[in-house]
Amino acid sequence: MLKRILLTISENDWCKKNLPEYGFVKGTVSKFFPGIRLEDTIKATKELVFKKKNSGTYVTYLGENISNKEEANENLNIYKNVIEESVKNDIPLDISIKPTQLGLDQDLDFCIDNMKELVSFSKDNNRFVWIDMEYSRYVSDTIKMYEEIRKTYSKNIGICLQSYLHRTENDIQSIINNKGKNCFNIRLVKGAYKESPEISITDPNENKKNYIHLSNTILTSFVSNNDKESKLVLGSHDHYMVETIINNHDSSLYQNHNQFEINTLYGINEQLLSHLQTRYNVSVKTLICFGENYFPWFVRRIAENPNQNLGLLFKNLF
Repeated sequence: MLKRILLTISENDWCKKNLPEYGFVKGTVSKFFPGIRLEDTIKATKELVFKKKNSGTYVTYLGENISNKEEANENLNIYKNVIEESVKNDIPLDISIKPTQLGLDQDLDFCIDNMKELVSFSKDNNRFVWIDMEYSRYVSDTIKMYEEIRKTYSKNIGICLQSYLHRTENDIQSIINNKGKNCFNIRLVKGAYKESPEISITDPNENKKNYIHLSNTILTSFVSNNDKESKLVLGSHDHYMVETIINNHDSSLYQNHNQFEINTLYGINEQLLSHLQTRYNVSVKTLICFGENYFPWFVRRIAENPNQNLGLLFKNLF
């Protein structure tokens, strides 16, 4: 119930406009991302890579569901600038982008063309692009986009899938079966959008079980298909889930940094990162966000673990 209330707030226009102005919101959101400027993200990435020994970062520019194609072109240039700055500063950095930022609401073919341009630019600069997943209504078009682009750029692009959607197991099997001569790259997350019980798993424990099942399905396919090129990224801070998945497989698989990776959010459970790196020698990367339109994303992060994260919010209230 609390999670659904928070997700409703994340979609409310009045809340998105007014709540970010309150000091307690600003104080809490600073835990989850280092600042609204790209320079803040570059600085945080340097600290993570050079001081905390992370393998690198994923960077996303906040702001989704744009209203016109001109904004899509602006976003494309922003992401190109992120890549250029990462090369200039010699830091390992991948892109994580929502399709609606590149015009999915306006026109699918237009969005695919923009995504292809970004992936091509990323490849030329030895960088990688992750297509993030949004509401369930976008899943089919997002997968269609990914499958189209990976025909040419399979080693430079990956897709995020959400374990709480009932359809995801079939989507994963389809991607595996469509592999052909091209590798696939999947980042698996639990899911953080408000969806109906008809299409999503609403019980957190059942979602955890499904997450573990889907992860094992992907990793098992690497072995059974003798696939040495595809990759699974676990986007999670749940140490029980992550360690359960790791312990289900041989160390030669999860210690292969080209095929297995842990992805966490900036500022959350850094002890887990250190533990995983020390005990299992796994690759760990951190997702860092920047931009002014942070409120919907911020509330969805609170909703992922409301009991813990609301405590932080109230702490900054007083």
